[in-house]
Amino acid sequence: MIDNLSDHAEFTATMLSDNARKLYETVTNYMTHRNLTSIWAYDNQISRSTRLTLPKLHFAQCELSRSGLMVLTPGECQTRYELPDEAEAEQL
Repeated sequence: MIDNLSDHAEFTATMLSDNARKLYETVTNYMTHRNLTSIWAYDNQISRSTRLTLPKLHFAQCELSRSGLMVLTPGECQTRYELPDEAEAEQL
């Protein structure tokens, strides 16, 4: 279960733009409350939850993926958000 961010994740999260940070917080809160390490979510649903337009959401997803805080797998109209394994996170 994910209770706290690692030091690396906390530092990296502070370097994100406001939109990417909002996306990260929304998705991790959703996963933490449901004890999940990955989810498939519709982009429209995440857009409403984060109050980001779809173009801004896509930029935030790209930034979040590049940061290494999450592994994103795009689908046709939904995206899979997955927290990296501890071993993968240490390599970043």
